[in-house]
Amino acid sequence: PYLQGLIREARSDYKGGLQAYGGLTNCFGESCEVLRGMAVCQAETGQVEEAARSFDKIRSKEDHFVQDMDCYAHVLRTAGEAAALNKLTNSLLETDSMAPQAWVAASLYSELNSDGEHALEYAEKALNA
Repeated sequence: PYLQGLIREARSDYKGGLQAYGGLTNCFGESCEVLRGMAVCQAETGQVEEAARSFDKIRSKEDHFVQDMDCYAHVLRTAGEAAALNKLTNSLLETDSMAPQAWVAASLYSELNSDGEHALEYAEKALNA
């Protein structure tokens, strides 16, 4: 089921990915990788609140987890959660300032605060990372 989830996610079959990852939550529900897959699929299917909860679980278990945290930043941006997005951005930059996910989060935070100049600057850093 895990490989099915990864394949469906890679093929942009997010509903199928949710089903595959959902089957794993009973056995491996606390796994950051399973939660990550669920969160990405939830975000891509418009389940913003569920995605935020799944990403929150990952961050509470492993605050140095960087993979797909740009997706989490987008979820927070969509929800208008400026304080949470700021906290995520700072945490990602502290963890790995060379990771593009950190700069995407910084860009989204700047955009949320109507700071287009910094948003573009941080987006360029993300592309160069």
